[in-house]
Amino acid sequence: MLRPVKAPCVTQLNAPTCSYMASKTGIGHGDELPITTNVHRQTTRSSAFLRLFKYLALCSTALILTTILPSPWSLPHLGRPSSTVPLNAVTQAADPASQWKDDIWPFRPPSAWDISTDFPYPRKLEYDVLEGTWLRLDVHPKSGDIVFDMVGDLYCLPAADIAEGGITRARPILVGIPHDSDPHFSPEGERLVFRSDAELGVENIWVLSWKGCKEMDVRTVHGEEVNHGGKERAEGKHNRLLKEGRQGALRVTNETYRWVSDARFHPSGSSVIATKWYTSARSLGAGEGWQYPVPSVEDLQAGKRHQIKAGEGQRIIGRDLPRGWSAEQYGDQQIGPEQILWNGDSIIYSKNVRDESNFQYGKGFVI
Repeated sequence: MLRPVKAPCVTQLNAPTCSYMASKTGIGHGDELPITTNVHRQTTRSSAFLRLFKYLALCSTALILTTILPSPWSLPHLGRPSSTVPLNAVTQAADPASQWKDDIWPFRPPSAWDISTDFPYPRKLEYDVLEGTWLRLDVHPKSGDIVFDMVGDLYCLPAADIAEGGITRARPILVGIPHDSDPHFSPEGERLVFRSDAELGVENIWVLSWKGCKEMDVRTVHGEEVNHGGKERAEGKHNRLLKEGRQGALRVTNETYRWVSDARFHPSGSSVIATKWYTSARSLGAGEGWQYPVPSVEDLQAGKRHQIKAGEGQRIIGRDLPRGWSAEQYGDQQIGPEQILWNGDSIIYSKNVRDESNFQYGKGFVI
């Protein structure tokens, strides 16, 4: 059995060491075995580990404080009594969109302007093509007819003609000076929503009754020519709308500065969700998901128009602010949802998740 006996410390080559004497039971002092340990190396390792531990502890503490301490812009509000805080203050604080007012470009009632008649320099374009790019389409849920947009007009491919094989000639269903795009059918297929800058010259969401490809072919409609740049009579407007295919169409949104796109019906058919675009100093807009009520088939057939206020609608999905941004900076945030559609009562959309603090061009999107 070894019994340690402490000996005085000595210095070897500028490194302090301590010698320990171990004696075995039954062995004399002359048989004691020296054991030497380098204390300097052990002390250096312990100090490095201690410094690393303190550094990690400091970083963890700083991270925790950034999440629990108030932001600098909220310090002036800390002295206010809690009784003055509304019940929905937590919800508003979590949603900066509810505190931001879109009043940089004040909403105003639509002016007496119609892009179809007040633009005095129309140009007629006729062409025959076999293919196209940037086409957005939808398939009728019952008949299988395909509706798509090309160069600002809407066309339809009858399912019966497609079944015959060969080349199917597209039938124009919505033409004219307004730029029409993004067609989508209702769940039952009795209505069609689309994007158009008709009337105001700003892209809004419109809806019309769906009667079928052949029934809505505007090539079968004849009437007088449109008097561009002059005052349009009531009879002339009726004939023009028939020739353009938009007779009976109703505007769903009333945007006078912002614009909306990609409207998709709710499964109930009572509303649509669309991407509303916000622009600032950047060239690209940031999307938000907005929901709008849609006229029923009966309202469309009766021509019942509802008064829609400028900017009316309900925000469903807003933009996310980077860490440290306040509600006042919400208008500068150029990251938001887009390509939104319903999945039952839930919503599917794409969104940029790469930029956390500032906007950068050239990035990927995730769903």
